[in-house]
Amino acid sequence: GRDRTATLCATFEAVIGAVYLDAGLEAVRTAVLTLVKPTLIHIIEESLHKDARSEFQMWAQAQFNITPRYQVVGVDGPDHAREFTIEARLDQQVWGHGRGRSKQSAAHAAAAEALKLVAFIEGNLPPDQTRITAETPSHA
Repeated sequence: GRDRTATLCATFEAVIGAVYLDAGLEAVRTAVLTLVKPTLIHIIEESLHKDARSEFQMWAQAQFNITPRYQVVGVDGPDHAREFTIEARLDQQVWGHGRGRSKQSAAHAAAAEALKLVAFIEGNLPPDQTRITAETPSHA
């Protein structure tokens, strides 16, 4: 349990709440900034705040003036444990596939796969690092 994200989030929230009740808002502000500022700086400097969908969209718009579409092509599993399969598309071309427990996570995975293809096309990734399928666009 101690490594579960939900447990860690709840614990952090409880500690921040206790600091607020004991010392007030300014103490919370100081504590939170002390804890998260180095991570925030790293995220901003490394552009980690941009997720795969945002990155793929920026690339697609710059290259083709097209916004990617994400299409659900499969839903598997029982109602309580669905797994979605989504394609990342530019026009009718499939650029990536993704699977996930939510549509959002599947779309993110599809965009991440599309970015691998982009990196390959632009010469930034060796061919063995990406999965190129028959549906991969033959032109870019």
